[in-house]
Amino acid sequence: MILSWSCEQSDPPDFRRVGDKVLFSGHEWNIKSSTSAVGPGPNFFSNAAEDIYLDENGYLHMFISERDGQWYSTEIISADTMGYGTYKFTIERDYVNIPENIVVGLFTWDNNTFYEEANSEIDMELSKWGDADKQNTL
Repeated sequence: MILSWSCEQSDPPDFRRVGDKVLFSGHEWNIKSSTSAVGPGPNFFSNAAEDIYLDENGYLHMFISERDGQWYSTEIISADTMGYGTYKFTIERDYVNIPENIVVGLFTWDNNTFYEEANSEIDMELSKWGDADKQNTL
């Protein structure tokens, strides 16, 4: 008896930047931008291509930058409602020695359930909160 079978490899998830959107990790993300200080923060938010981009491996890069004396943060917001599940964030930078005025925020937020169900946010923030002697550990 001879058995044979084949399987077809699916295409990798699409990853690229299209205008003020990023296709990343199988989802479409809107790039936040502002010309005045808004939350969280308040911060100014950049949508500049050099501040948010995907490299040839599909890794998302997000930067804090200064232009013309103004600092800009970066944020992406999912176009999809994620719901309950497992969320995994991978950081490939040195988050232990981050500058004292920086906050790295990884969070979920749902405006639809904020008032009625009070389950709209899971939030992880990495920061020294301005205390240069404080050490970050996980």
